[in-house]
Amino acid sequence: MPGTRIIAAPRTDLHKFVALGKYRADLYRQLMDYAIKLPPLREREADTKSLAELFLCGLRKNRLPEINRHALAQLIDYPWPGNVRELKNVVERLNLACDCDPIVSDCLPFEIHATRTKRVNCASDVPEPSLLRKKWHSLKWV
Repeated sequence: MPGTRIIAAPRTDLHKFVALGKYRADLYRQLMDYAIKLPPLREREADTKSLAELFLCGLRKNRLPEINRHALAQLIDYPWPGNVRELKNVVERLNLACDCDPIVSDCLPFEIHATRTKRVNCASDVPEPSLLRKKWHSLKWV
């Protein structure tokens, strides 16, 4: 199709699938005319902060987004298996569930806490143990 652009982000190695006969070689060649290799978010730590703030800025129109340094360190250390899409979903959940400004590590989802940050002791960042629970009750989620 002339004038048509396709942006694809496969989760598998298409070259390997072509070699195994599980993916059409002609389609692969057309898609690879202009390929941009972008490493996963876990390999681009510097982008995590910028992307999180960008997503938060879009959600909080009237306020500058702030993420506490301990919470940010945990976001950066998290391996992000769902890549940028997962980061965006986490930021959207934080915006709904966390009333505090700046966002603190107590507001982060369990899966991020479970990885335990290498840089900081997240227990030192918890201003109030039941912060998230209080917010959930105020939203009548619990």
